[in-house]
Amino acid sequence: MNYLTIDQFSKLIYRKDFRQLNAPEKGKCIQEFIKLILKTEKYFISNRINRDHDFILNNKYKIEVKGSTEWGNSQTFKFQQIRDNDWNFLCCLGISNDNNLYFYWVDKLSIVNEWTSDRKVITGQHTGSTAKETKWANIKYLKPDYLFGTGTFENFLKSVKESVK
Repeated sequence: MNYLTIDQFSKLIYRKDFRQLNAPEKGKCIQEFIKLILKTEKYFISNRINRDHDFILNNKYKIEVKGSTEWGNSQTFKFQQIRDNDWNFLCCLGISNDNNLYFYWVDKLSIVNEWTSDRKVITGQHTGSTAKETKWANIKYLKPDYLFGTGTFENFLKSVKESVK
């Protein structure tokens, strides 16, 4: 499989037309970038076994990848189409308007438990609080979140390492 190099991805991110790509094209770029990072960190990546996740890490953990550019000038990412499907970890990459990258890694149980909290970080996507099938995560990237963390690359790598021992 062909992987984007970090340089290639950086060129995509810092080109204005990255934001003009359609959602599936952006998603594919982000997914390949995340795979490349994990492979560089000596994790083993294998293909998914069904459509409920994006790839498998170390022959054990099913990973779902989401990406978001900043919504307007809100300093917010909205990671969309989160479903209670067959995955173990949610891996998110946010791209701010000033082209900074924010990385997040959260286990599924924490995500599912958040669906019923009053914090409104995970909310219904299409029908507000009554949405049953599809959720989205609303992350203010300059305000560290107890569930999603700070978004720094170092914290992302630490979270991955701690969770896939």
